[in-house]
Amino acid sequence: MEITSLYISSPENFQKPTTEKSSDRDREKKETIRYILIWTEKNVKPLINLGEGRTVFIEKKCKWSNCYVTDDRNLLGDYTEFEAIIFGGTQLYLLRYKNDLPKRRDPNQKYIYATLESAAGYPVCTSFWNNFFNTTWTYRLDSTLFWPYFIIEDNNNITVGPKKNIIWKNISNMDPIDKDLKATIGLKSKAAAWFVSNCNTVSLREHFVKQLEEQMIVYGLELDVYGDCGKLQCSQINMKGCETMLQRNYYFYLAFENALSEDYVTEKILHALRYDTVPIVFGGANYTRFDTKY
Repeated sequence: MEITSLYISSPENFQKPTTEKSSDRDREKKETIRYILIWTEKNVKPLINLGEGRTVFIEKKCKWSNCYVTDDRNLLGDYTEFEAIIFGGTQLYLLRYKNDLPKRRDPNQKYIYATLESAAGYPVCTSFWNNFFNTTWTYRLDSTLFWPYFIIEDNNNITVGPKKNIIWKNISNMDPIDKDLKATIGLKSKAAAWFVSNCNTVSLREHFVKQLEEQMIVYGLELDVYGDCGKLQCSQINMKGCETMLQRNYYFYLAFENALSEDYVTEKILHALRYDTVPIVFGGANYTRFDTKY
């Protein structure tokens, strides 16, 4: 297997249209509206992608389009009537502090934990949450509902990753580098770059970068740090220009995560892969699940 396409993930990547004939039972299920309540603030990922009502399920031609999403706790008169309740993981601490969690629960009701933020940044590892959730919707590969930051497609545009066991092609069987890429690499003149705005992270990546900079100087190399944590600036308003500069000038790019959590690999790695730059990764994931080791 080799990467041919990398995309920021979106609902259509995981809800493919179906042409299968539904059984009578399936039709009955589809005709029954399943109401889903967003208990927390809905304007955060991945909750924001759900929108309101059934629209997103219909527009994306989902196999099941009988789901109705709302953040109105009173829509059905009693919130225990909802099929499922979704809780944004980044807001759990505030909910508990404000005593704003559901006081009653139907035994058939699903409680869904949803977040794209790292487990290290927003842990849910206290006994208070034991047996609270029965479904997870996160970036982790072992989630009930998996939502990665990006997907990997093969030559046939079939989604093949990320996943726990990807069999990558041996380097000897991969397609050769084309002449345009060779020409791009031949014009590069700088060692490495890093675009960053968060200078105080759970992963302490900033401390590692400081040591890396010192070692690079010993070998006559420089690490160019752009943004709030460095001396150089590259406006996010002109991000396309920044990425073009990365492609033109740099051999390597630091794809350093702000937290060390299992399977937590964000779109940072795409800055390198999309712009002919080798990513140097720093995170808590097994990266062979997300990218070829070559």
